[in-house]
Amino acid sequence: MYSDSKLVKKILTIALAVIMILPYFGVGSFASEDDSLFCVFEEAKITQDCDVHCGVGDKFDVISTLNTGDTVKVLARIQNWCMIYDYSTACTGAVKSDNLSMIDGDLSDTETVTPLTDEEKFLNMVNGARSELNLHSLEASNILNKLAFYKARDIVENNNFSHNSISYGNPFEMMRAEGVVFTVAGENISGNQTIDGAFYSMMSSDANKDNILNNEYTTTGIGIYTSPVYGKVIVQLFTGE
Repeated sequence: MYSDSKLVKKILTIALAVIMILPYFGVGSFASEDDSLFCVFEEAKITQDCDVHCGVGDKFDVISTLNTGDTVKVLARIQNWCMIYDYSTACTGAVKSDNLSMIDGDLSDTETVTPLTDEEKFLNMVNGARSELNLHSLEASNILNKLAFYKARDIVENNNFSHNSISYGNPFEMMRAEGVVFTVAGENISGNQTIDGAFYSMMSSDANKDNILNNEYTTTGIGIYTSPVYGKVIVQLFTGE
């Protein structure tokens, strides 16, 4: 979710972009897909001396120059041009993207983003709730993730929605059998159609909420298995030493 300041900044940038690119495309014409505007908001270094134009294109007047090594804020990219804010003059303008290099990241139009798994989403919500109370984040454990998945699958396959598994016993027995060392431990289980629903359901239960916000726990494992009854069965294991 955007904060108010980020939203305002994006609106201002888009407004600036419209002002700068309208002359470029001409009245009554529209940008093609290749002319898409990409908001950036990143700092960049000028890699070679270059002119700053008042619009996107060489035909627009030069309003200033930038020297190699200067730092600018890149506001947006349109084709092979960047709209920049020049700190030294407090002016905005357009420069060719070949003349600058991003300090963090690059200027590629798209970036490959690996979607979060349901387990990662759930852990983020758990740690988000803990962060609001200034509690340390829980670290994901590979062995606990595996055990939580086994437990979730066991609940579905044996139609046994219980902390006491038909196959593995109680969660403490299950963890000890796999060599997990702990002084405190706990388990939450939930059946829900969505990950969000499962989380808020747990936070509405005093026992489950106490586990999620227990500051004695340091590690966790989350397992999710598709259920014809509940939609998803979510198991979360907690340990602390």
